[in-house]
This record gives sequence, C-alpha cells and structure tokens, in this order.
Amino acid sequence: MVSPEGCNLTDLAKLEEAAAVLKAVAHPVRLRIVELLEAGEMTVTELLTCLGTQQAYTSQQLNILKVRGVVAARRNGNQIHYSIAHPGAIKVIHCIRGQNGSETEQQKPGSSDAEKSRPTDVAPASEIPARLRSNH
Repeated sequence: MVSPEGCNLTDLAKLEEAAAVLKAVAHPVRLRIVELLEAGEMTVTELLTCLGTQQAYTSQQLNILKVRGVVAARRNGNQIHYSIAHPGAIKVIHCIRGQNGSETEQQKPGSSDAEKSRPTDVAPASEIPARLRSNH
C-alpha cells in the first residue's frame, strides 16, 4: 500500500492555477487570441482584423482571458493593447501544435530526439521574446 508521503503530488495551488488557465483557453477563439498574442502585443482592432469576429464577441473573449490572468491589457489613448500575462498559455498552444504535428508529420530519419519532439511550426525558445519565456 502506498502512503501519502510517497505520492509526490503537485501543490494544490499550482494545480488550481493550471486548471484556471486551461479553462480560460478552452475555446477556439480564445486559443486563437493566445496564438496571435504569442507574437507580441496587439490592439483590439488588430485582433478583430485577424480573427474576423465582431467587436462585442471578441471583447467578451478577451475579458475572460483577462479575468483569468492569461492576458494583460493597457490603454493608450482610445486603443487597448493586449499581451500575454501568463506564459503557461503559450505552453498550451505549443502542446496543441505538438499534438497536431505528431499525428500528421512523419519523423525524419537521422533527426535528434529534440527535433522529433518539437513540431516544425513552433519557434525554438531562442526565437521567442524573453518576456514570453519567463516563468511566473
């Protein structure tokens, strides 16, 4: 029989935070927003153009992400700029890309394990801006 001391469980607060991030991004439009913001800060107008959605709907999705701490907003005049506030959201996008890539792409002979496990459409960590790579 296993004792509780031998289970190596993740801290409950960390699990609750991870669950909140997963709930926040568990929607196709919100996933797309995080994917767009991975490249850097964007205004609501820029997001609307890329998403092809209505302003009210997009604002609702952004608010959900903001309340959950996934994105941050700052006002500059009459524009609101959004950026990633929680680097874990980027990791979710990378996991999704990795899952999709592993189902559809064949691994090349002679490539390293690191190359095999990293999808081709995900930038290496060295190409991701430092502010998006930092852990909170």
